[in-house]
Amino acid sequence: LKYMGAAYLIYLGVKSYIHRKENSLALPSATGVEYKLYRKGILMNILNPKVLLFFIAFFPQFVSPATENPAGELLILGLLFMAQAIVIFTLVALLADRLSRRLMQNARFSLIMHIIESLVYFAIGISLIFVTV
Repeated sequence: LKYMGAAYLIYLGVKSYIHRKENSLALPSATGVEYKLYRKGILMNILNPKVLLFFIAFFPQFVSPATENPAGELLILGLLFMAQAIVIFTLVALLADRLSRRLMQNARFSLIMHIIESLVYFAIGISLIFVTV
């Protein structure tokens, strides 16, 4: 599995290097692309085990053991967390979109960023081969 992951990262590095002169920020003109990307992001967050581990490890310390309804308090904390996460992630996404579109319009900057992306994929893939656990 480790070698398959390393091979995939190296493949991504090669693919990124081959397509380094293409504008990767342009969305296809098909309708509904934004909704598909949004749905994919939500699904990735729901299936992320780190979120569950965070809630199990972090939230119980804020619930009083003497409370009558600890599940209700956990639900309120969870809803507050979701509300602030939606606001913060939306603001970060909007800022990143505007900033990346402005920066990536510069052809030289775009080329340098794509080369750096390729090198990062290569470096992580190759280092994964030599890391022992």
